[in-house]
Amino acid sequence: MTTIQLNAVIKDQLKLIENDEGKLQKVLNYINQIIKPKEDPTLITEEEFKRLVDEAHECYEKGDYKVLRGREEIIAFMKEIKEEVENV
Repeated sequence: MTTIQLNAVIKDQLKLIENDEGKLQKVLNYINQIIKPKEDPTLITEEEFKRLVDEAHECYEKGDYKVLRGREEIIAFMKEIKEEVENV
């Protein structure tokens, strides 16, 4: 079916329940469930961001950091992190 045909069928079906508040509410809830945007797992709050910055600054001041020079070192470090994440 095309989008136009699907819209027509949906409108026809809605007319059958247009006076039934309960069924209309169920339809609305289902539609909202379908169109609800997925939450981005990478988003953090401002508080979390500031905490992470503070932690990173503390590590830096303690000398607890790694200097990566060149592409090979960066790739090797990324592989280490990937392995750590996979083992969690």
